[in-house]
Amino acid sequence: MAVAETKKRQLKGIKRCGDFGGEGRDGKPCGRRVKDGLCRSHSEAGAAETGVKKAAFLEEYSKGTPSLKAAAETCGAAAVTVWRWRQEDEEFNAALTAVQANLDKIRLNMVEDTLVERCLKPDTPAALVIFYLVNRSDGRWRNVQQVQQQNVNFDFDLSNLTEEELERVQNGEHPLRVLAQTRGPHRLAEGT
Repeated sequence: MAVAETKKRQLKGIKRCGDFGGEGRDGKPCGRRVKDGLCRSHSEAGAAETGVKKAAFLEEYSKGTPSLKAAAETCGAAAVTVWRWRQEDEEFNAALTAVQANLDKIRLNMVEDTLVERCLKPDTPAALVIFYLVNRSDGRWRNVQQVQQQNVNFDFDLSNLTEEELERVQNGEHPLRVLAQTRGPHRLAEGT
């Protein structure tokens, strides 16, 4: 920050944490307004308070609180603060990532249990049963066709195509498909 700006603020009575040595992650002076001394993020008392809030947040979130925001608010922090903690503190980020992974497993099991219960009822929509079978049957119900691709190059003479056929090819359809659909498979040679 320029010396002239600092002097102007001091004349107005506005003090910033950076005036007392507090630095942001980017190495620039911290811009938080303070009465005297460092802000909570840069003081020892503030660091201890933040540590307590981080621990309380992790405990609250691990109980199954539905969102980061709700857990943060319960602990007296904002969701933005939690994201800042994640960026600044690798240990906190790792702990939160582990909690989220565990919650994801628990929630996935709950959803699967509910899905199975619903699939066993007689009035279950067919789409729900199909969804379950496709995703949980180790491939027996998959809608995937195995296709082997061979590297074959075709040279096409596009001058014999109609305007409609040419437009379809320009829109990304394969020329053989266009010709097979418009002229029939027995007349493919006319377009090549």
